[in-house]
Amino acid sequence: MNGWSATKDYLDVVSQGIAISAVNYSYQVGPDDKRYAVADEIAIDTFKESESRKTIDKGCRVIRAALAPADPSPQDRSVVANAE
Repeated sequence: MNGWSATKDYLDVVSQGIAISAVNYSYQVGPDDKRYAVADEIAIDTFKESESRKTIDKGCRVIRAALAPADPSPQDRSVVANAE
């Protein structure tokens, strides 16, 4: 993972208006004793809205954000499956 892909993933979620947290990174220490981000996580709003149409719209935005990365992760694909 590099800083660009993590930032882009976060911006994809933010642009859909569903982010409810900042990005949270998981790190590993490399052989050079430097920390490297190996994963990121962003909490998203998947709660039902008061109107069915708004809930459907939010589900579509969740799907667009989850499929925005060039190579969606298994978690991204799980989010899509739950939103459909």
